[in-house]
Amino acid sequence: IFKIDSTGFPQKVAANAKLTIIEFADFQCPHCKHAGEALTKALKKYEGKFNVVFMDFPLKGDVSQAVAVGGQCAQDQGKFWEYHDAAFAAQAQLNKDFPFKLAKDLKLDEAKFKACFDGADAGKRVAKARAEGNKIGLSGTPGLFLNGRRLRAHEGDELDQEIEQMLKKAGAS
Repeated sequence: IFKIDSTGFPQKVAANAKLTIIEFADFQCPHCKHAGEALTKALKKYEGKFNVVFMDFPLKGDVSQAVAVGGQCAQDQGKFWEYHDAAFAAQAQLNKDFPFKLAKDLKLDEAKFKACFDGADAGKRVAKARAEGNKIGLSGTPGLFLNGRRLRAHEGDELDQEIEQMLKKAGAS
């Protein structure tokens, strides 16, 4: 079981949830897109049973890094999950300028977004997430951890089975 410091990262929180899934992902990773969709379905299926935390783990170079930093800037304006969903939906079109297109599409304060993007803080948060993944030996994405335990599955029935097992162990089923 791994200890992962997820403080300050985007979350979907259920008030009385006993479980937390931490998702390490790269916006350019097709498997991450599918894992995110599977987690959204699982959140609906097991409503109120677990939290989800998203942590950037950009692996595919400058574009991945830029989109990750943009996500942190969107979080600062309360629109991370909208940014997250739009970035994964447009995965094939991602480029270094895409974060600014998303900021405009999401009606974010573009001046604040640009200042955040050009500043150091958002990049430091992405680096912190990456360092947490490195610390636990993560070498690829997606990486899903349920209460610190690495999940083998990241989609479909196999993911549901792992969640159900952990819910039973936690007395939350």
